[in-house]
Amino acid sequence: MLQEKSDAPARPVSVPRIFLSFFRIGAFTIGGGYAMVPLIGHELVKTRGWLQEDTFEELLLVGQSAPGPIAVNTALLAGYRLAGIPGALAGVLGTITAPFFIILIVAAWATEFLHLPAVASGLAGIRSLVVSLMVLAAWRMVRRNHGAPVMIATGGLLALLILTDLSPFLVVLGALLAGAALGALRGRS
Repeated sequence: MLQEKSDAPARPVSVPRIFLSFFRIGAFTIGGGYAMVPLIGHELVKTRGWLQEDTFEELLLVGQSAPGPIAVNTALLAGYRLAGIPGALAGVLGTITAPFFIILIVAAWATEFLHLPAVASGLAGIRSLVVSLMVLAAWRMVRRNHGAPVMIATGGLLALLILTDLSPFLVVLGALLAGAALGALRGRS
């Protein structure tokens, strides 16, 4: 599944180019892994043409299901797809290097500025931007898949978890049982 190279770029992608692409994304993205996802997709699919849209979505889904930060997982999988193990290493290092040093610098001075109203307002604005980027990415996936019922159901369950005090365990258990029931019904027909 992930090892097929049928949609590989026409020319091989160099490891330094993979590193620099992910470094740029890491350096200019505020909001963590989920905020990076739309930018990673745009860079790899639209800007560079290194991956097809469906391949990126597949890598994203696998990256999301693996333990760890989604941006790092996706960078690892995309880098591996593009240039094997060296590409995977370049993707991961590119993704984490800039944020690591930015956090070190910010942590050194943050306590002096966090109490200022302008800084607090700026951070609130950044949070709003991150949420809107994530909603836009989700909307594009749903639209591209013609509102796939599974995606709509997943969004509904997520909204249920966010808006209520319902136990995540119960929601996951319910989804598991519903999926098993649907699988059994499809198997009979």
